[in-house]
Amino acid sequence: MLQKRSQPDWRGKMKKLLHIAASPRLERSHSRRLANAFIAEFLKRNPDYRLAEIDIGAVAQPRFGEAGAAAKFKAPRELELTPAEAREWRNAQSSFEQLREADRLVVSTPMWNFSMPYHLKQWIDRVMQSGWSFGMEPGKGYVPLLGGKKALFVCACGGVYDTPEMLKLDHLRPYLRFWAEFNGLDAAVVSLEGTNLDQERLAGNEAAARSALSKLAEKF
Repeated sequence: MLQKRSQPDWRGKMKKLLHIAASPRLERSHSRRLANAFIAEFLKRNPDYRLAEIDIGAVAQPRFGEAGAAAKFKAPRELELTPAEAREWRNAQSSFEQLREADRLVVSTPMWNFSMPYHLKQWIDRVMQSGWSFGMEPGKGYVPLLGGKKALFVCACGGVYDTPEMLKLDHLRPYLRFWAEFNGLDAAVVSLEGTNLDQERLAGNEAAARSALSKLAEKF
């Protein structure tokens, strides 16, 4: 499970670090363990931040189905929503507000079938709405609306993607970088590759990932 951290009595203006944890493996998750280490160091260096964690890998997310899809097209046109549409749209708005209010974002995720777990894509599909995370301007096209925020993606991959042939199979990290840029996030990606390798090689890869995260915590 996510590590429980004691929280001080927040008074005055605090900044917010939002952690989206996508792995359902809980204590066995490589991505969670690395993200937890980074977060602990970041909070130690930045006591003016408070932490919010959303465990999408372990807790069922609000539904965004037919009613939500209908609301997606009706709400921007200020058309009346049915009760079901309004409920699913409010749930999506609530998820987006958690993102909008965050100054820093950490997403920890494994690679599943060369891409992201379905529940991470579900979270993205709720919060990524026109007029919320991005907009449209005549003559410009798409414009990002989340500028000024930093994001870190902590990824764990069973294989090693160090050849052109393997890089073609990686649909996780290119999409995460695209998603961040499209919405205006200044993003970094740190990965632990080879979680299915022998323990000696994995230990070396993990040490390198931890070192990269420790350096990043100084300037994130």
